Amino acid sequence: MSLLTGRVSAETGYAGSPPGSRRDDLRYIVWEGALSSIFVVLTGGAFVAGMALMLGAGDFEISLLAALPLLAQATQPLSVLLPKFAEDRRRLSVWGLTLGRQIWWLAVPLLFLKGQWELFALLVLVGMSSIATMLVTPVWLSWVSDIVPREIRGRFFGARSAMVAGSTLMFAILGSLVLDWTRDADRESLGYAVVVAIAATAAGLGSTVLSRVSEAPMPAPLLRDKTVHWARPIRDREFRRILRVFSAWNFAIGISAPFFAPHMLVNLKMSFLLIGLYSAGAAVVAVASNRSWGALIDRFGSRAVLTFCAVGIGLVPLIWLIPRAGYLWILSFEVVYAGWLWTGFNLAAFTLPIDKSPRNDRAYYLAWFAAVTGVAFFVASLLGGVLAEILSDFSLKAGRQTFLNYHILFVISALLRLASAGLMLVLTDRSEQRLPVMVQQMSYAVLRWLLMGRLIVPCPPDIMDNSKPEHKGPDDHLSRTDRTTQ
Repeated sequence: MSLLTGRVSAETGYAGSPPGSRRDDLRYIVWEGALSSIFVVLTGGAFVAGMALMLGAGDFEISLLAALPLLAQATQPLSVLLPKFAEDRRRLSVWGLTLGRQIWWLAVPLLFLKGQWELFALLVLVGMSSIATMLVTPVWLSWVSDIVPREIRGRFFGARSAMVAGSTLMFAILGSLVLDWTRDADRESLGYAVVVAIAATAAGLGSTVLSRVSEAPMPAPLLRDKTVHWARPIRDREFRRILRVFSAWNFAIGISAPFFAPHMLVNLKMSFLLIGLYSAGAAVVAVASNRSWGALIDRFGSRAVLTFCAVGIGLVPLIWLIPRAGYLWILSFEVVYAGWLWTGFNLAAFTLPIDKSPRNDRAYYLAWFAAVTGVAFFVASLLGGVLAEILSDFSLKAGRQTFLNYHILFVISALLRLASAGLMLVLTDRSEQRLPVMVQQMSYAVLRWLLMGRLIVPCPPDIMDNSKPEHKGPDDHLSRTDRTTQ
């Protein structure tokens, strides 16, 4: 990977490490992401929703199950109080992630026990796992962001996201095949036990890889007064604006997010394999588009990409009003459309708080960002669960389609998403190129592709003049070579 070379020492703060070690560090971060994604996909989404339904969960329990990991994000500001926070971020990250993921081995015997408490035990397990993981996430982000140079951050995390999408694709299908086979054999509990075992094993390998990444020293000012620095993010006017916008967005997402998986399983009668293929389709789109989104972020900034993607994502829940059992063709379009936009949005949302937080206090900023936006998602999910329970008897026939309680939540979410996307316009930064410039250049790129030749539709000089020039300097070869080697 060409992103693993170049002028790293000036940005990372560990100039004494040899170039080979720096390249290895970035490679380890990529592989850790690929292994961790196996755990995430096999213990989330339709897999955990199906497990909960098997244990007798209703709409409110499903919403609570989806919301617990986001509520756990509220613990992240406390991460800076962890012992040796500034001295050994690597050890804290590895131990926290290992504990949060290996605790899932307890779910294996739970699946074979009989009683009225299994669902409650699953909720407790998910909560404990989420708290352990989320508590060290700001430590991990602060550590990794000090290792990855800012000039290639968008492209690097784009490459990492492509690896994540690839492992998601393979194991979403593998897990789906296991569950469909065991469900047909009336051994559904065994299927979930196998899936959990694969997830926990992959997470353990990910922790082993992560432990090989070098420690990057914490900037000195962070060591002086934790109390002052801990409260600094909420006194930062610009950062408070970012918190408000993303809280509104997470609320809009959270009110419907827990119910797509049970809607596919219960109302659309989709098999786990079909759901796995749907997830795999999204992963393929992510692999295909990650590099281009990363390049756009590096060129135009996170905010332009964020706003563009948010507007398109606002329409996604409305697409889910169309499919019904046996009539699922629209999902082949939706998976490409939504997968493309979510890839860009997630990458921009990941890099924006990193870029807009001072390095010396980055861990505090990232912790507050996760905590506030996580609580917003949690509240919305619980509200969605309450509404789903209240509207459980709702049914409206329109032609061959029957609209149910979930459809009402999808419409509400779409309206809130579009409103939140409008709020993102206030995040405009003079240091980044404007959204219209990016849209214009994307439009001309599409036209050139459609007409099969740049000379047929040349890009106007004024558009090119307004674009941000590519980075030049000692590591300029990175921006040229990484397009062909990642």
